[in-house]
Amino acid sequence: MGSLTDAYDRRVGDGGGRSARGGGGESGDRTAAGTGGRPYLGLGSLAVASVLLGGAVVLATSNTATTVAGLSGIAAAELARVLAGLGLPLVFVGVLLIVPTARRADVLASVGAVITLLGVGAFLWAYPDHWLSDALDLTLPVASLYVVGLLFTFLALVYGVLGAGRERSEDEAETDSRRPGGRTSLR
Repeated sequence: MGSLTDAYDRRVGDGGGRSARGGGGESGDRTAAGTGGRPYLGLGSLAVASVLLGGAVVLATSNTATTVAGLSGIAAAELARVLAGLGLPLVFVGVLLIVPTARRADVLASVGAVITLLGVGAFLWAYPDHWLSDALDLTLPVASLYVVGLLFTFLALVYGVLGAGRERSEDEAETDSRRPGGRTSLR
């Protein structure tokens, strides 16, 4: 396989009636219409994630940016945490959108993204009033909610990338066994 386009062509079919993983709709395969904008959506997600994470770093480390934005130190730190909390799972989702994956990975990533959004929302509600030294300390539940969502999103990325690599290896082995003088397959 020479490019990502080749991977997408193998995933949605090569025009000869063959589609990935048996061609059935039950296994979660994509259609050609469903993958056309995926790489661009993934690149857009990565660009937005870069802006969010870059903004978080600037707000967390620069007093000048905090002053220019008219924020107090606590407000700047809270905004930096929110931007980073939104940017990190968006990186995983963006990479997942670029790689041709099964719908299962997308569902897992969607569930993880929703859980991380709930975690960020819970953080906005709990911080600083119900954080660390408060009688109603919500630090552990809120952080756990976010980490679980992040874990789901990361596992979706791993599942998607490993699944695409395994499928690519199977397709290459199948192609080699059909070539004259190619390897012999026992399948």
